[in-house]
Amino acid sequence: MAYSFVAAVEPGRTWWMAILDAVRPGPTHDATAVTAEQLRTVVDRLISTEYWRQGDPDIVVVMDAGYDVTRLAHVLADLPVELIGRIRADRVLRLPKPARAAGTNGRPPEHGPEFALDAPDTWRLLFIRERVWLKASRRLASRDRSQRLDLHGRAGAR
Repeated sequence: MAYSFVAAVEPGRTWWMAILDAVRPGPTHDATAVTAEQLRTVVDRLISTEYWRQGDPDIVVVMDAGYDVTRLAHVLADLPVELIGRIRADRVLRLPKPARAAGTNGRPPEHGPEFALDAPDTWRLLFIRERVWLKASRRLASRDRSQRLDLHGRAGAR
């Protein structure tokens, strides 16, 4: 990994960007840990300078396939960010473990059922169990497009 950049993208029909941070990890560094620390620093800076406030939409972070978006989502779960990235088509994820029935004996399960991206028969489980995820996807898809960010990350006027 040569450099890891964090940039704010100008809304509208231009591709102007403002570089918010750049880090060059060393060959022995864990790229995901470096990226998580970098994103945490940038988000903390946006919050402390009030470019993002409580009640604003989450900050959308788009990354390429070189980043471990699933691990980053876990590590950055406490931040107001939505991570968008590609994951392998043959990736297998685990849903939350089911609630334990009263009076059940034995060791409780460590994980919930599998959700395999390349096995459509497992997708139904996700849509049944994760209604919050569905609502979040719809909200992201139908977000009010008039709420824009200027180059400095501040919410624009309607």
